[in-house]
Amino acid sequence: TAGRGNYNFVLQAGRNGDDDFWEDEPEDEEEFENMLRTQSPGFQFIIQLQHITDPPVWRRVVVPSHYSFKYFHSILQDVFGWNDFHLYSFSPQGYDSYPMIQEAEGLEESDATMEPAQTQLGDIFTQEKQTFTYIYDCGDSWSHLITLEKILPEKISRPICIDGAGQCPPEDCGGVSGFEHLKAVLANPGDPEHEEMRDWLDLDEDDDWDPNLFNLQEADDLLVRYFSLD
Repeated sequence: TAGRGNYNFVLQAGRNGDDDFWEDEPEDEEEFENMLRTQSPGFQFIIQLQHITDPPVWRRVVVPSHYSFKYFHSILQDVFGWNDFHLYSFSPQGYDSYPMIQEAEGLEESDATMEPAQTQLGDIFTQEKQTFTYIYDCGDSWSHLITLEKILPEKISRPICIDGAGQCPPEDCGGVSGFEHLKAVLANPGDPEHEEMRDWLDLDEDDDWDPNLFNLQEADDLLVRYFSLD
């Protein structure tokens, strides 16, 4: 399958050596390398894209507890298949809940705002079953419910994607309602918007956009590609 918001597209960009594709390159290489050399107990999370049920879209990852929310954002972008085009935030229950963890550039700062690069996962997550919310793209407002399933005793140094289901919505498709409309149009070749939608997704003649598509190996390969000292 080809098109936007697609693991094959994302993974191929990395394999082709397109370094510009990896927009969130570490600003401090030494700090990044030290993070990768450090080990800490693993946090096993399940992350569910909210209000999408047919099919549901979710991922299960294990992340070292010393990682910052800046890199947690990068992990979520990779395993879901987002392209990191938009702003993001973490908070207990979404908008107007605090503490709000977000990049301050271009946004109003307050005492309740925390910098993603300065906030570790272990600063926020302290017990199993604790939840938090990740919002990506303030326009489309993709809300992801994060649940800390387990605090693992084994210490790890890099994130791992261990399970998941459902293909991520294409970027800029109009949020939940736009995504539901897109899926309905693509499923009906007789719809007057069918060919226009296929063109927008850059689908080839023999390609389909499968909402059930998820390749676990490719998702984890992205994490290996980024969070590696090799």
